[in-house]
Amino acid sequence: MNSISQNSKKINFNDGFDSDFVEELKQQIDIKEVIENETGQQFKNNKILCPFHNERTASFGINPNKQLFHCFGCGTGGDVIRFIELYKSVDFREAIAILANDFNIDIRTYSEEELEQIKKQRKTKQSLKDIYTTASEFFQKQLKQEHIDFLKERYGLTPATIKKAKIGYCKAGLLNHLRKKGYNNKELEKTGLFYKKDGNLKDRIFDSYTIPYLKNGNPIYFKVRLTNEKAIEKYDKYLNLIQNADYVSDYVVNPLFLAKTENNDTLILVEGELDALSATELIKDCDVIALGKAGLSQYKKKELFKLIKRYDKVVIINDTDQNKAGIDGAIKTAKAILKATGIICLIGKLEQLEGHTSTDISDYNLNNKDLEKVISNSLDFIELKIKEIQNSSNGKQAITRAKKIYPLLALVEDDFKGYYIELIRESVSKVEGCSKSTLNKSTIQDAVEEQLTIINNEFEEDVERPWFEFTRNGGVKFKPAILGKHLLFENNYITLSDNIFQYKTGVYAKNGETDINKLLMKDHILADDWEVARADSVISYIKRATKQDAIELFEDDTYDNLVNVKNGMIDLETISYQDNGKIDFENMKILKHSPKYQSFSQLNVEFNPKVNCKKVDEVIESIILDKNNPDPNKAKVFWEFIGWIIFNGQINLKKACLLVGDGDNGKSVLIEFLTALLGKDNISATSLYDITNNDYAASDLFGKIANLSAEMTNKVINDIETFKQLTGGDLVRADQKYKEPLVFKNKAKLMFALNSLPKITDYEEAFFNRLIIIRCPNTFKKDSKEYDPHVLEKITTEKALSHALNRSIEGFARLIANGLRFTNSKSINKELREYQAQVNTAIPFIDEVCNLKAGAVTRKSYLYDIYTVWAKKNGYGQMSKRKLTSRINQGFNYLKTKKARFGKKTDWAWEGLELKPQAEAHYSRYIK
Repeated sequence: MNSISQNSKKINFNDGFDSDFVEELKQQIDIKEVIENETGQQFKNNKILCPFHNERTASFGINPNKQLFHCFGCGTGGDVIRFIELYKSVDFREAIAILANDFNIDIRTYSEEELEQIKKQRKTKQSLKDIYTTASEFFQKQLKQEHIDFLKERYGLTPATIKKAKIGYCKAGLLNHLRKKGYNNKELEKTGLFYKKDGNLKDRIFDSYTIPYLKNGNPIYFKVRLTNEKAIEKYDKYLNLIQNADYVSDYVVNPLFLAKTENNDTLILVEGELDALSATELIKDCDVIALGKAGLSQYKKKELFKLIKRYDKVVIINDTDQNKAGIDGAIKTAKAILKATGIICLIGKLEQLEGHTSTDISDYNLNNKDLEKVISNSLDFIELKIKEIQNSSNGKQAITRAKKIYPLLALVEDDFKGYYIELIRESVSKVEGCSKSTLNKSTIQDAVEEQLTIINNEFEEDVERPWFEFTRNGGVKFKPAILGKHLLFENNYITLSDNIFQYKTGVYAKNGETDINKLLMKDHILADDWEVARADSVISYIKRATKQDAIELFEDDTYDNLVNVKNGMIDLETISYQDNGKIDFENMKILKHSPKYQSFSQLNVEFNPKVNCKKVDEVIESIILDKNNPDPNKAKVFWEFIGWIIFNGQINLKKACLLVGDGDNGKSVLIEFLTALLGKDNISATSLYDITNNDYAASDLFGKIANLSAEMTNKVINDIETFKQLTGGDLVRADQKYKEPLVFKNKAKLMFALNSLPKITDYEEAFFNRLIIIRCPNTFKKDSKEYDPHVLEKITTEKALSHALNRSIEGFARLIANGLRFTNSKSINKELREYQAQVNTAIPFIDEVCNLKAGAVTRKSYLYDIYTVWAKKNGYGQMSKRKLTSRINQGFNYLKTKKARFGKKTDWAWEGLELKPQAEAHYSRYIK
């Protein structure tokens, strides 16, 4: 650091500073250099002993990138200017002057306009102080003898305490009173004493006792206790000016209630304001603070942690109730204090008074009970937690309770850790079946050290909450972009079509908004400062910062060769074959998970190259193969289709699988088995009917690898365009409720379990070309020997699913080896042909009446005449000549038409087709 030059510029402390100057000053100064020169210490790993409190272990750290300091022990933190303010006990302006002089930086002054703005802010602040004082006087004048009697009878408060605390009462009329005093609406709105309705200010306080929060004898905030029963039912007995908010406005903050602060050695922390006032009557040599029934907000924590370091002893006394909520709340507060300050609080337990469901300090005051005794009998809260171990019903529960205490021991000084460790061992030994050897000393010490590492990492994250800017006028400003950047630094997100996906356990998972909100509610982020508007603004920032084009993302084939499973990423490019033609699983590579792979699905299975579970093959084949006429290629096609699903890459085979059969034939078992293999989060279950008829249904498939639907419907399908798009690799536009529409290329493979094949209104070859129909021909009735109620459990074990994964990989490898063609299965081909025949009557007509013969020709008009007779005799509807030609082309795309001679005439004919003699003889006699 440059020393102060003899000829350096003299500072005029009456000048104002230019608004940009402060930031420029901080940019030119290195906080590390300043602190090292001022304290004489050298940073090690960016930490030194705190210059603001006594400590043995360095807890004062800096963030060089952000140029901030923070002490984990006392909670002090800020920028370089704040450090100089605290270290040299100077104000903001003097700190700037010192730094500017030390670094020979010229100071620019405030403009006249900026000075005027500062004056206005000071004037506003003073105006609000005056309003609060006037309001308090108004409330005190309305406090009648009946109100004083009530406070005495209900809380035991003496008139002297009531007067000193400036408790008042408000029937109504505060707004009119303050207006008569000359205050305008703009000033009154900032106080939090009123609310707006239809653009007009209304009284917030009515039919209420008013309890002011005093600072130097002047009110800075009010808590009210309602007396109107209807209002209590609608709101609550006690009301803050703004419910669950620290900051009423830029000038009014919800602080701690300082009932008594006279620099005593002991501090008593209680819940409610009236409890605090009651405590001041029952005890003498203790200071008393109320935290509020809602607990510690972030602002209150900051205020409390600063105050609490003055005291040698801190005792927390909460209400005593049957469900232990009071004690649990006290322990939660004690943990927060220990973490922030290193101070171990005591817990004071109130005696449950006869006839009370719960007992508070006001009850003690009313009944003249001895609160001093409660304080003298109070227990160290860690000891209290340790003694709970003795109430364990067994050794396992005792050890579990002990482990929950380890994080607390990590926070205490080393001198005390040994004492607590022995106390834990002693408490465990008192549980039936346990002894001191159940938990040895070194095991606990190692666990505590591990917790200390975790806590230190958390502290590193908690150095500062820069997303909150405390303004000079006492308010706070929330900066969502800064918090958003913090979350983006710590986490990986991708936003697709207004949906946030968060990377965790190896995969980008949906419901990122829910996860972000949970994260925001954590102690070191927003905690009690969480608000809907704040959360929404952070989420909005993350969406904008991480938005990607879904089409571009899913068309990127860089990592298509990787399959995401629970224990890593299988590299399908490393598939190799053994001499017997089988896959060499043991030499396949599996990579570590990484967000760089941008994987949106993870199979619910681990890759195990050595696993073998024949039960899976037996069950699958028993369901899909005809036991009287088995077609082994049918099982191969099944595994090839599943292999294609798990590949989830850019290979588009334009296929969908239909599992067909009457009830009790195992279709639902197959669907549930595949759901277990693929993972529920990776599949949708939208029916074929909904896909073709519901505008919202297709959006369910976005980001999924499969759509597995067990449906019983036999509804008619009128429109197959969406089905063709989803199976054809086309762009799909799918509506979403309350969100922008999705435009994406579907990667989810379609599989439907049907009792019967769907009816369609019109034949279209593209539809049938996409179908793989696997009939499930066997039945498994409950009273038959083939029925096994536990079959699903047997094929969804960890071992079974790993075996199924290997069979799927084999199937995919076979697909690749076959040139992306499914194995030829006679039974599957037969099912498709029969289904086509149901819709296209030209197919059964040609099969029954004609022979396919090279070189043969049949007159088109004559064939049509034969068809009309055949259709009528077999109960089919008629179709035009043009439509019959179209249907023959669709069912037999290798047949062609041409001009041919029939005797002396030339006419259109079918080439390669001749009528069967018997069929022709039978039907031709009916031609007119």
